[in-house]
Amino acid sequence: MHLVKTTTNTSRRGEACGPADKINWESILLVAIVGLCLGADTNSTKKSEAEEKRRLIEVVSNDLVRAGITNVSKDQLELFYNFIVVHPSFGIGWDEVPAPTLKDTNAMDAVNAFIAANGWNMHTGLPLVAVMQRKSINGLPWEEIKDHPFEGVTCEGILYIPLRGFGTESDGIVYNPGTNKFPGMINGFKPIGGHWYVWKQTMVPSQGKEDYYEGEAPKPSQAAASSKGQQP
Repeated sequence: MHLVKTTTNTSRRGEACGPADKINWESILLVAIVGLCLGADTNSTKKSEAEEKRRLIEVVSNDLVRAGITNVSKDQLELFYNFIVVHPSFGIGWDEVPAPTLKDTNAMDAVNAFIAANGWNMHTGLPLVAVMQRKSINGLPWEEIKDHPFEGVTCEGILYIPLRGFGTESDGIVYNPGTNKFPGMINGFKPIGGHWYVWKQTMVPSQGKEDYYEGEAPKPSQAAASSKGQQP
């Protein structure tokens, strides 16, 4: 994936929010996604959601400037934010989602009801999550997003809930209580607690470096990165 600087005069559909003249909207979005996913420290627990939103928008702005793109409005950056960031506590990288924060006896009622209504095999065939037919689900066991609607789909005993997506690439959370094997098209997954995982699906074949199941130890490189992220 490459950062791209363009100066095209072509009008694009995504420019309705302001004067995006002389820029390629898709390239800007690509740069923003790359900048976000490369990540910054997201210590949102001590900041309000509004403060964290302003900070993350600043991160994107700086990344765009470093890429040589300076004519992007604040409205456009807010669009990027709303497109990529589910909630500040969920971070900006695919693997920064925290463990579920709701653990009372009815925390999983909505998830269990969704599975009871739809079964574990809504989709058959290649699990390209971005194009699967999904159904609405809310009431997920995170306090920050429990009232937010999402879309879910089950496949081979796993419930996939995309949080972000662009084209054929996406990432999100899954519920995998049976520790079923993820298909090869899911090229990154990590447990976060309570049978939940974070996952990503890109067009790059999995190298197994970011994959491990509940009950397994992280790969050495992952453990080192996790330790580094916990340092003051």
